[in-house]
Amino acid sequence: MAYRPGTSRFTWRTRQRLFAAGMLAPAVLLVFVILGIPIIAGIVTSFQRVRINRPQTNDPFVGFENYARMLGSDDFWHSLGISALYTVGAVTITFTLGFAAALLVSRTSRINTAARTLLMLPWATPLVAGALTWGIMLDTDSGVVNRLIRALPGDLRSVPWLIDQSTALISVILVDAWHTFPVAMVLLLAGLQGIPRDLYESADIDGATGWQQFRYVTVPVMAPISSLVLLLLSVWAFRRFEVVYLLTRGGPADSTRTLVMETFDRAFRYYDLGYSATLGVAILVISAMMAAVYIRSLGREVAA
Repeated sequence: MAYRPGTSRFTWRTRQRLFAAGMLAPAVLLVFVILGIPIIAGIVTSFQRVRINRPQTNDPFVGFENYARMLGSDDFWHSLGISALYTVGAVTITFTLGFAAALLVSRTSRINTAARTLLMLPWATPLVAGALTWGIMLDTDSGVVNRLIRALPGDLRSVPWLIDQSTALISVILVDAWHTFPVAMVLLLAGLQGIPRDLYESADIDGATGWQQFRYVTVPVMAPISSLVLLLLSVWAFRRFEVVYLLTRGGPADSTRTLVMETFDRAFRYYDLGYSATLGVAILVISAMMAAVYIRSLGREVAA
C-alpha cells in the first residue's frame, strides 16, 4: 500500500497494519482451527477423567490428578528415558550421516547431482512402507540382513535385531536415521553452498590444511543452520511413532517403549483418554522446551 501525499503518517501506518492483518487473518484462523483447537481440547481433557471402557467413572474435572499420577508412574519415567535415548541416538546418527553426505556432494557436478537424487530416496519412500520393508529385512530367520551375516566367513549367527532387548532400540534408531538423514543432508548442503569461497581461499593462502579449514571455517559458519537441523531432528525423533509401532510395538519387554508409544497405548489399548491427554501435554511441553532452547541460543548468536 503506497503512501499518498496529503495523508497523515499515522493514518497511513494504521491502514498499512490493518491491511497486513487482514491478509494474515485467514492463515492465522486456519492454523488455529487445525492446531490450536486440538491442543486446547487435549489440555482440557488432561484435567478430566475420561475412560471409554468405564464411563461410570468419568469426571468432567479432576484437577491435577492425572498429572500427579503421571509424575508418580514408573511407566512414565521409563518411557521418557527410552524417548531420551531414542532421540539422542537418532539425532546423533542422522546429523552425522547428513553432514557427511552433504560434504561429499557439496561440489557441483553431474555425478554429485545423481548422488543427491539417490540419497534422497529414503526420504521419498513413505515411512510406513520403509519401516515394513526394514522389518522384513531384519527378521531373525529369513531376513536378508541375517542371511548376509550367515554368508560371511567365521560361522556367524543370526542377530535378533528386533526381538532382543540389547538390539531392538538401536535397530529402530538406525531405521529412523535411514529415513531422516536426507533432510539433514539437504539443509546442511544449503548451508555449505552459502559459505563464501573467499574464506577458504584466505585459509588456503595462510597454509591451513583441509581439516583446519573444516574446523575453523566450515564448522563456525555452519553453526546456525546446524542448530536448526539439530532442533528439527530432535523434535521429530522425540515424537516419532510409526517406526517404533511398526517394528516392535514398544517391545521386547518395553525396551523400545517411548513416551509416544505409552501415550498411544493408554488411549487405544486401555481407553484412558484423560491420562493419555496428560501424556500428550507432556510431549508438547518438552517439544516446546526444545524450541525455546534453540530460539534462546539463536538470539545469543545474533546479539554476538
